[in-house]
Amino acid sequence: MKKIKFDLILFLPVLIFAGGLKDERFFLIFALFFSFLFFRSGVSLKSGPWMYFWIWSFFSSFFSLNSAISFFGSFKFFIFYAVYCYFVENREKIKPYFASFIALAGVIFAFYCAFAGLFLSIRNPWTILGLNPNYSAAFFSICTLYFYQKALTADSFSEKIREISVYACFFLASVLFNSRGAFLGLSLGIIYISYFTKGKKAAVYSASALIAVFMFLAYKNDLLKLAEMKSYARPYIWLTALKASFHYPIWGAGLGMFGEVFEKFKFPYFTDGFYYAHSSAHAHSEIFQILAEFGLPGLAIFFLGIKRSFFAGFNRGGIYKAMALSLMIQGLFDVIFYLPIFWIFLFAFFALSQEETQSEEYSAPPFFAKLFFSFSFFAALGFFYFRPQLTISASSWKDIDINGVNAFKSAAYCEISSEKYPKNWLFPYVSYKFYSLAGLKEKAAEKAARAYSLEPLAFEKSEKNTFYGK
Repeated sequence: MKKIKFDLILFLPVLIFAGGLKDERFFLIFALFFSFLFFRSGVSLKSGPWMYFWIWSFFSSFFSLNSAISFFGSFKFFIFYAVYCYFVENREKIKPYFASFIALAGVIFAFYCAFAGLFLSIRNPWTILGLNPNYSAAFFSICTLYFYQKALTADSFSEKIREISVYACFFLASVLFNSRGAFLGLSLGIIYISYFTKGKKAAVYSASALIAVFMFLAYKNDLLKLAEMKSYARPYIWLTALKASFHYPIWGAGLGMFGEVFEKFKFPYFTDGFYYAHSSAHAHSEIFQILAEFGLPGLAIFFLGIKRSFFAGFNRGGIYKAMALSLMIQGLFDVIFYLPIFWIFLFAFFALSQEETQSEEYSAPPFFAKLFFSFSFFAALGFFYFRPQLTISASSWKDIDINGVNAFKSAAYCEISSEKYPKNWLFPYVSYKFYSLAGLKEKAAEKAARAYSLEPLAFEKSEKNTFYGK
């Protein structure tokens, strides 16, 4: 028991500060540390849907639009799968502590945000977890669920008041990020906990209160973000992912290739004022992301894993089921699983919410675990070595420099990319800027006309507000 507590004390900080970052170098730190815990505990790999999902991600990489990136990226899903196996094997020992450690990390993160914002004048201190506010909203949501359950199950009046106060602070913090997906996931998690902790009447009361809060926020703070033009892009991004799945139905486009297929299949400019002013590296829905990148079989295996890990025993309740429910609901609408930490949380919640009878029957010998770990690390290191030589995604347009020493290289890259991604207005726009600086007026006018024909509203906004480079 002490060993498990010690493992968790080491595991959580590395998870938050390394697994939480998208950069593969930091994720590798987490992977290396986790392998130490994995072999230290003597855990073996379990058969089941999550093993098959990783195997599918590995083999589908050979049919990817860029096999190198997909092949080297598949090691991440092996680490997620290994995390699941570790938590399944140590479920009864870890179960009483893991939610508390997450809540503690949430309290530390909240204090940091408050202190940095109020006393250090740091703008948006929550960006330490990621620039997208949905990441922080998701993290605060699962912490909110923990304190909500603690408030419902508290014995003494003073303890109940304390837990309700902390719950209210975290609920407010989650709401302030104005994330639709996080609010929906949090609401369903609260209703789920209320039903299995206090009964049907408590679930009805909590649902009614949450509906009232939703109506207030929708009116006062535009929770649905109806005033933002980009809000209407989401269904079209999903349709683009669906369109890509028709072209790559079996193996998918490959892990990490959504940015490529988005450029290939995205919808053109709409005359009603809606436009795509960006490239998208994610489908803004994990279901459509998996469908586009892994194909229909990959999505089917993923659904099978959810059925076995989440819906089995759904009527027993529990904090880990509620946390998994919150993340999955938000993942239907937001981009949170672009950050590895939420995959790790999700697989941990799946493992900890199971009962003994749900464990997989077959365990691979430790030799195979070591072999797979070794393969994953070689794949990861190979990714870092070959990465500069891999094809640059169209979504990396912000790295283009038209004023620096690489101006000519950037201009050549944009000329080539304009042919490869004919629907992306940014490449002819950057070429237009470069040719303007070079004094080639006819060439600049040609590129400006091309960019304007693709995205007139974005072009005008760029000229007025210096959109380029932001």
